[in-house]
Amino acid sequence: MRSLEAQIQDYIGKSLVISNRDLGVVVSYLSISDGYSTRYILETDTGKRIDFASVVRHFAAMRRKSVSPDGSDYSARSVGAKKLYRYQVMCPANIESTVRVGTVNVSIVSREK
Repeated sequence: MRSLEAQIQDYIGKSLVISNRDLGVVVSYLSISDGYSTRYILETDTGKRIDFASVVRHFAAMRRKSVSPDGSDYSARSVGAKKLYRYQVMCPANIESTVRVGTVNVSIVSREK
């Protein structure tokens, strides 16, 4: 997997359009570090500063909503891992074969009509 700074370098020189709003061309980026984590801020030629994480989240959400017209989205969903269902096996020896109804014993395993 490529580093985060390498991904940010891909945005430099490209126009950034989010929600049909042109935010300008990305000219540089800043990194803000507090010793534990680092945040990257994209700077555009219009003077706007945008958090890189929010840009990535926006494009990831757009990708999740996209639909492939050739049906590959359906195949991607149907080929993946499925939910595992676990069943408990019941031994027939543990099930009563007769039921007492009032004073009469009725066989519940009998197939006779």
